[in-house]
Amino acid sequence: FVVGRNCLPTSFSIQFIPAEGAYVVFSDVQINDESGNNNQQADYNETIMLTVTVGNVGLGDANNLTVTLSSIDPFVTITDTIENYGNVPSGQQATIENGFSVYLHDSIPDQHSIAFTLHCQTETDSWDSGFGITAQAPVLSLGTPVIFDATGGNNSGSLDPGETDTLAIDASNFGHSDCFNVQISLSATSPHVTINPSSLSLQDLLTNQSKTAGFEITIDENTSVGSLIEFTYLLSSGAYQLVATYYIPVGLVMEDFETGDFSRFEWQHGGNQPWMVSGADPFAGDFSAKSGAIGDEQTSELIIELEVLSSDNLTYWRKVSSEADYDYLRFYIDGTMAGEWAGEYDWDGETYSISSGVHLLKWSYEKDINTSGGADCAWLDNIVFPPTATILTINWFSENDEIRIYPNPANDQLNIEFDKGPLVEVTVYNLLGLKINTVQAGDVDRHLTRIDVTSLKPGIYLVEMLFGDRKIIRKVVIN
Repeated sequence: FVVGRNCLPTSFSIQFIPAEGAYVVFSDVQINDESGNNNQQADYNETIMLTVTVGNVGLGDANNLTVTLSSIDPFVTITDTIENYGNVPSGQQATIENGFSVYLHDSIPDQHSIAFTLHCQTETDSWDSGFGITAQAPVLSLGTPVIFDATGGNNSGSLDPGETDTLAIDASNFGHSDCFNVQISLSATSPHVTINPSSLSLQDLLTNQSKTAGFEITIDENTSVGSLIEFTYLLSSGAYQLVATYYIPVGLVMEDFETGDFSRFEWQHGGNQPWMVSGADPFAGDFSAKSGAIGDEQTSELIIELEVLSSDNLTYWRKVSSEADYDYLRFYIDGTMAGEWAGEYDWDGETYSISSGVHLLKWSYEKDINTSGGADCAWLDNIVFPPTATILTINWFSENDEIRIYPNPANDQLNIEFDKGPLVEVTVYNLLGLKINTVQAGDVDRHLTRIDVTSLKPGIYLVEMLFGDRKIIRKVVIN
């Protein structure tokens, strides 16, 4: 173990040699794979011959030396394990060409390190040393499915009811060895999908080579728009297999406000005034969403919660006409601002990466303490959610609820108002189910409890309320 001032410590093995007698250790190895692909590498499903050189670093001669090769690695089988090296004088080396034979199994991982042990023995002494060989094998990989619907569909880039499209995917070999007789198959769990054919041959995939596999997909005309179809690919070459599952929606998961209201998805409104659907100057179609008419130091918020199965992009179009540098359209992801615009901005598209999981999206038009400019509002249109997004429902205030939690979203204080009591305890959990805080209820005579949430990070939480032996759980958002 070696250290030094202003240096990184390092360690290495030191060989101690006795002051008398022979001492035989491993020196070198050469690979002969002429029965395989003859690239002098240890490839999968290949029998290699090893030419091992040993050296006598001791002070005495090693006479009648026998060398035995062994390994406990489950991916290799040694078919020729022992060789007689004869007499090896002090300070000399000995080599047996192609003395040992090793079979690498057809499922060995790429870049797997195989550890070998050499047991060198004379009539009077024995020594153990070792060496390693790195295996070469394929590494199968699949890209992201791409929809081609220009011929059999409407060229929207999505699977639509009644269409016959091509679902293409790139199959690659990123390993250090070629693979042969590569097969790829595709299946779907939905009864509304027909795949023809369901399997294809890609023949061979050389190292760092990619090939595109295209499957003809027919979507039944009665398939519901927005439904998710589970597609599973199986890419195989001998013992090497890769299974990948993708969820693709039928049609775009898009809000274009063409219903004339906010009924298509579970939209929620916050701030001082709700957003509205406007027919004036939409980006596309007949309608767009427009922020509410608010005064100074007020906000108008449009909020939606969604669960994303796999990371993908969110895109939308926005337009702003406001006091430059002061009155902003701001876009938030889970309470963190991702973009803002103030001044005169015509329609333009925005794209954001959304990771898998549950997320809260908020578009907020926010005014400062005085002065207005332009039309004093913001517009949204053609919001395309990630393909695997499921729109969730937030438990907001309702006049008919026996329990009312407000404001939701909250900034520093959460009020819990209830008609029936007593409320004994309130526990806050995150979405992973971890307990964040437990508080005792207060003001029971007024049927109102206040909770300080200033210490909570922005995000979505679950509030569990204990009324005697009855528990009620609600979802809240902290800004």
